[in-house]
Amino acid sequence: MKILEMTATFGGLDHATLRPGPGFTLVEAPNEAGKSTCLEFLRTMLIGYPDPRNKEYKRIPGPLRGGQPGGSMELRSDERGILRLTRRPG
Repeated sequence: MKILEMTATFGGLDHATLRPGPGFTLVEAPNEAGKSTCLEFLRTMLIGYPDPRNKEYKRIPGPLRGGQPGGSMELRSDERGILRLTRRPG
């Protein structure tokens, strides 16, 4: 499976889009540029938002500029073609 595009409104990311290139993609940016937030967004998209009833619950911060958190991800699968995954909390 290959990630074609991720669009996030999540933490400090406000409708930010990442389109990985062919092969290995390395994200290099200064501190506080959103690298860890992007990684947390990817985890949330693949696994889901954490359940607040879980005793080890870690609250996902809402967008810094307000609005509904969440996003979408477009993936290519050899078996299924192009898949689009959209998540919002709740």
